[in-house]
Amino acid sequence: LSRRQRQMCIRDSAMSMTTVALWTRDMRRTRLLYLTNSPFWFTYDILAHSYSCMVIEAIAFVSYAVAVWRFDIKKQPQA
Repeated sequence: LSRRQRQMCIRDSAMSMTTVALWTRDMRRTRLLYLTNSPFWFTYDILAHSYSCMVIEAIAFVSYAVAVWRFDIKKQPQA
């Protein structure tokens, strides 16, 4: 695959995951999908040389990770 085709493949994968995350009614699943989706966008930003988007995606990833920890891991009932 050419560089452009790889970029489009990564971008399309990320967009598909974003679409699924937006249509999911379960907030836990939405947070996890966004968390797993963020590295795809970051990789696309690297290949596209979009440095400002790389910074934004890194901040978003940290935000998603904190949300998963705060709402999904920390709040689990103790057995």
